[in-house]
Amino acid sequence: MPAKSPVLGDIEYNEFVKRWLEFSLMICLSLIGTFGNIHTILVYARVEEMNQRSHVRTLITWLSVVDLITCFAVMPFETVTIRLNYSVSSNEACKLFRFIGHTTIMSSWLLLTVIAHERYRKIYSIFLGNHSSPKKGNKITSWVKSKSTFFQQNVVCTFIIILSVIVSSPLFVFLGIVTVPVTLNNTGLSGTQCTTHRQYRGKLTAGLYAGIVVYSGYRASYTVLIVTERYYI
Repeated sequence: MPAKSPVLGDIEYNEFVKRWLEFSLMICLSLIGTFGNIHTILVYARVEEMNQRSHVRTLITWLSVVDLITCFAVMPFETVTIRLNYSVSSNEACKLFRFIGHTTIMSSWLLLTVIAHERYRKIYSIFLGNHSSPKKGNKITSWVKSKSTFFQQNVVCTFIIILSVIVSSPLFVFLGIVTVPVTLNNTGLSGTQCTTHRQYRGKLTAGLYAGIVVYSGYRASYTVLIVTERYYI
């Protein structure tokens, strides 16, 4: 990290003090989430009763791994950006951690959708005695549904991760280290922040990308629900 002026350091610290609550909450959530998700992974991997409930274990294990990455890697980076608001200088770290954060958030959203549908389908079948049966599909779906539930749900979760990575990949272009003016007290100083490049802040670029993210998430949720319902994955 390059040397910064004492005045800029004081301004950074004063702004950090104003955001101490946000900083503290993020630290607490990071610690709780890290240990909580590690505990969940160990429980579902080692307890014999959980191993027998593969339809629950697989999905929750995937979700716990994704959330663990968020708590262990993404949140600590965000706490650094809060403390060093005008001194984030690593372009690679900026792009990488924001990309990971975007990927894990979208993955968690879609995995929770799958888990919610799985719980709904199980409860619905218990109360109404309506056990859905696999329906005919093409060669790919026929091959997938011939496999175990463990394999099927791993396929769905892998698809979710790949889709999230693809949708998040433009962040490597949009985000980076940007020089910003420090307007506090008219000091005339400038600092560096991890944020969106100015040329990509227009309504067209930002709006188009936001629309793609929302549409991709909606279509992915719809596709996963249809596949799990029609082909009993």
